[in-house]
Amino acid sequence: MKKLNYSYLLFLAGFLAVLLTFGSCGDNSTGPENIDQPDKPIEPVEQIDPPPSDNFKIISDDVTETDDGFRFNGTLVGKNGNDTEFSIGEGEFEVELDADGVIISISGTGLPEFPDIGIYKEILEDFAWEKIESHILYKKGSEFLEEFDTKVPLNPDRYYITYRVFDESNDGDFELRGKANNVIHKFNEIYIDLEDPAIFLKFQLWKPSGKDATKVAEKFWQKAMQNAQALGQNVAGYAGAPNMILGLSNEGTFLTPEYEPGIQDSEVFESLYGFKGIESKEANMYLGLTGVPIPGTYVLRLYGEVYVHSPLIESVDGSGNINSALDWFNEIEQAPARQSYAGSMDFGGKGIGLILTGLLPTVNDVVGRDIFSEDININLIDGFYQEEFLPEQPGSFKLGGGIQKPIIFDIFGPDIQQYLVSQPDVNGYIYLDVPENLDEASLFIEQAQQIIVPAYGEVDLNESHFKISKDGFNFYAKTGFDVGPIHLENELEGMFSGDGYSLSTFVERDITLANDVTLINRELFMSISSDSGATVYGQIILPFSIGEARVNGQVSNAGLTMSGMVSQGSQLALNTGLDLPTRDFEMTVSTDPNRMLELHGETQIPFVGYNQMTGIINQNQFLFEGEIDRTLIFGSVDIPVSNGSLLIDSNSGVFMDASYEIPFLASRTVEGEITNEHVYLAGAVNEDLTFSAVPLPMSNGNITLKEDGVFLNGTLTLPYNLKTANVSGSITSSQMSVTGSMASALTFYGVNFPVTNSTLTANTNSGVSAAFNIRLNNSLNARVTGIVNQSGYVFTGSNNFVRSASYLGVSATVSGSIASRLTQNGISLTANGSLTYKGVLGNTITVHSGSLSVQTDWQNRSIRVCVPGTDVCVTI
Repeated sequence: MKKLNYSYLLFLAGFLAVLLTFGSCGDNSTGPENIDQPDKPIEPVEQIDPPPSDNFKIISDDVTETDDGFRFNGTLVGKNGNDTEFSIGEGEFEVELDADGVIISISGTGLPEFPDIGIYKEILEDFAWEKIESHILYKKGSEFLEEFDTKVPLNPDRYYITYRVFDESNDGDFELRGKANNVIHKFNEIYIDLEDPAIFLKFQLWKPSGKDATKVAEKFWQKAMQNAQALGQNVAGYAGAPNMILGLSNEGTFLTPEYEPGIQDSEVFESLYGFKGIESKEANMYLGLTGVPIPGTYVLRLYGEVYVHSPLIESVDGSGNINSALDWFNEIEQAPARQSYAGSMDFGGKGIGLILTGLLPTVNDVVGRDIFSEDININLIDGFYQEEFLPEQPGSFKLGGGIQKPIIFDIFGPDIQQYLVSQPDVNGYIYLDVPENLDEASLFIEQAQQIIVPAYGEVDLNESHFKISKDGFNFYAKTGFDVGPIHLENELEGMFSGDGYSLSTFVERDITLANDVTLINRELFMSISSDSGATVYGQIILPFSIGEARVNGQVSNAGLTMSGMVSQGSQLALNTGLDLPTRDFEMTVSTDPNRMLELHGETQIPFVGYNQMTGIINQNQFLFEGEIDRTLIFGSVDIPVSNGSLLIDSNSGVFMDASYEIPFLASRTVEGEITNEHVYLAGAVNEDLTFSAVPLPMSNGNITLKEDGVFLNGTLTLPYNLKTANVSGSITSSQMSVTGSMASALTFYGVNFPVTNSTLTANTNSGVSAAFNIRLNNSLNARVTGIVNQSGYVFTGSNNFVRSASYLGVSATVSGSIASRLTQNGISLTANGSLTYKGVLGNTITVHSGSLSVQTDWQNRSIRVCVPGTDVCVTI
C-alpha cells in the first residue's frame, strides 16, 4: 500500500488554509480561573514506574497506582506502528489497564499537541498549533460513537485519541494558525489513530475570502459555479458553512464501506455485471460532506462521503508537483486519482444527461441513431460515484444510486418512446459503468415500466431492467405480472431498438380457463414484441390424460387464443374403462367463455375404426361428436351407414345413432352403445316383412346390431285366422329368418281350439311354415305341419286310434288313423282303418278294411268314426 504523499498533504494544508476561513479565535485562555482552596495535609504517595506499552510512552516522575491502572502528571507520548514517537499532550492523566496490562483507556486534562510526524509534520512547517486546555481521551471507537454520537466514521474496533475543549464557551474550537497570513483552522472534532497515524477533523466549509492567497478556494467555487450554470443552476445556496469531516491516513487504513446497490432484483444485476456490490477498499483520505459541490464532476451537491484511494502524486519521499494535486479539485487537467463518493448526489439540471451523452456515444453509433434524450434531470439517493484516472492509462468510473422519478421513458428518444408508457413518479435505480475500454461502457436502470403491446395494450412490467451497451438495449423485467390470463413468474428478457422490441420468458404457471379447466404447463414460453404482440408457444398437458399438445397462441385484449397439435399416441380415456386412441388431433383453446377448449381429429372407436371427431372439454367431462357415413360389418353382414352421429362422453361411454341399410328391411335409424368388447345398436321394426312372397306385418319389433350379427325380434301377424306369433331370428346378407310360437288357440266355426307346442318359421328363401298341436277334442290332439303362402295355408297331420265296438252282438275292434287337414276354410278329417273281431276258433276275422267315414260336431267337440256297410260307429 502506497503512503499518502507529503506534497499532497501540503496541498491539503494549503487547501484548508484558503478554503476554511474562520471568525475570531476568542479568548485563548488556558483554563478556568483558579479558586483558592483551604490547605490540607499532604499524605505521602508511593511512586511507581509506568508499565511498558506498545502505543504510548509516559514521561513523568509522578506516577501512582490506582485500582484499575495508574495516574500520572506529565507528558503523554504516542507511538505508531514504526515506533515513531510524537507528543500527544501534557497534563494530568488516569490510565486504565486490562487484565494483561494493556492500556484500554486514558482520560486527562492538559494542553494537547498536533502530531509532528509524517504527513502532519509537513503541515506544521507552515502552520502553528494553537494549544487550548482540553480533555484528552483515549478509547475504543465504539465507545466514542456511543458517548459523543459523532458523525465521524470511526472504526468501532480501533482506538483513537480525541481532544475536547475544556471550556468551549471561552476557548472555542481547536486551531491551526497559518504562520504567513494568520489564517486559522478551527476544528469541531479531532480524532487521531495512533497506529497509522491517521487523523479525523470536523470543521466548516466557508466561501473564499480575501485571505485566499493561493486562490485555491476561489478556483474551487468558480468551477462549481461554471458547472452549475451549465446545468441551469446556481450556487447561491452554498453561501452558508456546511460541516465537513476530513480524514487523513498516512498508511491508507481507511476502508470504504461495502456498497450494495439498492436494487430490488439483485440477481439480475449480478448476472449482468458479475457482482452484487462494491467491495471495501483502502483509502488515504476521507471527506464527509453535507451539500458540497465536487467541481471535477457533474455532482452539484453531495450529501455523503468521499474516499480518495492512494493519491498517485508520487511516492512518500515527498517529491511531486502540488499543482497536479490541486487538479483533483479544480479539474484544470486530468488529475491522477482513485476516488469514491457515497451518499445522495444532486447532479442538477441535465447533469446525468451530460454524462450519458458525453460518455456513451458508442451506444448511438452501434444502433445507428441518437437514442438518449438530452433533457435528463435526476438526483441519486444513497448512491455511489467511483472513478480512477491513472498516469498514462485510460480512466474509468462507476456511478449508481437510487432515483425518485421516472427515467426509462425520458432517457430514450422518440424511436423507443413509442413503445413505452410514461410513468408517474416512481422509485428506481441507475448504474453507469465506464471501464478503461469505452466500448465496454454500459448503463443499467431498474424501474417500474409499462410497455405497449400490439393487439393487447399496456402491460405493467413492475420492476424493469435495462442494460444499454454496445450490444444494444437488453431488457429484463422482474417477475410477478400478468399479460392477460398469463401470469409470469420468471424474468422477461429481450432487446429494445429503434425498430422495435422483442422479449421472451418461460411461463411457469398452468393456464386456467373460464370454465375452470386447467391446462398443465409442460413447457410454455411467452414472447412479447412490437411486431407480433404477446404470443405463447410451447407444450401443454391436456386434462383427462388425453396427452400433450404443442401450441402457439396470441394474447389480445379479448384474452388468450391458442392452437396446436396433440402428440401422436394420445388417447381419450373414458371413466367406463374404454381407451380410444387418437391421431392427427388438433386443438384450439381460448379464454373466451363461449369457446373454451376444443379438439378435432380422428378417434379409433371399437367396431367402427378411426372417425373424425370434434370435442369440447369442461371441468368434469369431455364430449366428442362426429358424423359417420360408411359401411360397418356386424358379424358377416355389411351394412351401409349414413347420416350417422357418434358421441363420446367421458363419463358414460360411446354412443352411435345412424341410418342403416339393413338387408330385407327398409332403411331405418338404429342407435346404441359401443364398449371395448361389444357393440349394441337397436332400432324399431313395425312394418310388413316379406318371406318368399308372403307379407307378414311385424309389430313391436326390434332390430339389433351386434358385433356377432344382425338380430330381429317382434310379433308377426299371420294371415287368416292364424292370429300372431312372437318370433326372433337373424338377418344375413342372403336371408332373413325368424322363428317363434303361434297363438295359443285357433278359431274355426266359432270354436277356439287350443294350440300347443307350436313352432313358426319365417324365412325369406323358404317361406313361412309352422308345426303345432291342435286339440280337436278331449281325445284327439292333432299334430299338424304346413306352410303359409299367398293363397292360404294348409296344415296336415295324422293320429292313430283303437276303439272297442259291438258287431252283431260280438265284441269287435275299430282301429286305424285319422288325417287332419287345417286350412283357412276350416278343419277336415278323414280316416282309414278296419273292423275286426275274434272268431270261435280264436282267429281274427276282418269285417272291413279301408276308408272309414268321419262324423264331426265341432260345437260339441264330437268326432265319430263309422264303418261303412255296418252300423258300427266309435267316438274318437
